[in-house]
Amino acid sequence: MKHLRRRLFNGLAWLSLLLCLLIAVLWVRSHWIDDYLHWSGATGGRVMFDWRWIHSEQGSLYWVSSRTTYAGVNAAESPATSPQWAATPITPLMLSQHRSIWNELGFWDEVRQGGAASGSTPITDDRLIAIPDWALLLAGLQLPSLASLGFYRRRRQTLRKRRGQCLRCGHDLRATPVKSAVQPARGPCLVASPLDSRLQDLPIGVRYST
Repeated sequence: MKHLRRRLFNGLAWLSLLLCLLIAVLWVRSHWIDDYLHWSGATGGRVMFDWRWIHSEQGSLYWVSSRTTYAGVNAAESPATSPQWAATPITPLMLSQHRSIWNELGFWDEVRQGGAASGSTPITDDRLIAIPDWALLLAGLQLPSLASLGFYRRRRQTLRKRRGQCLRCGHDLRATPVKSAVQPARGPCLVASPLDSRLQDLPIGVRYST
């Protein structure tokens, strides 16, 4: 079960690393090209437009939704469309001029509504959510970092076992005389196995790993 959990964690770490590479490519590309995935929901009745976009633009990833309804008009029904990928030259989004510290860092959550509740005036309901690419990279690199740290620790333990060193502090136990009171600053030394022929003479306070 322990090995299964480790393999599952390593698989997730590799997947997270691949996503980070994709975000890094989009981050660089977003300064010249606007990549976006767009699709529409089903329309009909009062719903005239119902669009969704996922943009990669100017170092951020945007989620944009736009819904337009007419109170006094019945629109023809049309089915939802499947997602389509497109790339165009950059066309900066019109964002609010009132910015907070979070907006300066690249985070946005803006809602725009307008129109009248009666008559043929369109009622718009738009929303924009933006997350900067650097924040996505920092979040995505957590699992690969932990996996790398775990690999480094396991590799270090393997090397210390082969060299006859303490698994905790790296102290060389092969030349330590019997009953010498060696107490490293990190606590009693930890060795791999009492059957290791290279570790026959162990100091007082040494304990074995299980």
